[in-house]
Amino acid sequence: MTSWRRSAFVGLLVGLLLGSAGVAVAASVHSSFKFYGPHSGYEYKNRSSLYDNPNAYSSVEVTNGGNAPAGWYGIKPRLFKADGTLCQAGDWWYSPNPSAGASVNTYPTQLCGSGNYYSHGKTSAWLKASSTYTDYLTYKTPNMYLS
Repeated sequence: MTSWRRSAFVGLLVGLLLGSAGVAVAASVHSSFKFYGPHSGYEYKNRSSLYDNPNAYSSVEVTNGGNAPAGWYGIKPRLFKADGTLCQAGDWWYSPNPSAGASVNTYPTQLCGSGNYYSHGKTSAWLKASSTYTDYLTYKTPNMYLS
């Protein structure tokens, strides 16, 4: 290979490598699903997620088909430091319409300084017979470093 061709090839290769270095890829961690119910005829699963943008989510899904009536499940996302300190919690959110599931985040997420964090939310299910909710913790996500 001639010198100018080698230089052009190396320049092209370096340009491609540097150009792709600026591509941002969002990282995320998720807990395992936790299954619960039946409650008032509906079975559910929940889990928490944490993204590096940063946002902590908790979600719930109806697992036995159909839509649960409005208000029959709730979600409360929470963000913790790795040492177990609660950093941020969203308000309880209850389904405003019949639906098969939803995901709620702590946006805008406020960090408690740089460090390792995990998401560990709560969900709730309506107990029609007693006119009360019963709460279920999600499993914790793996830790993620956020700054």
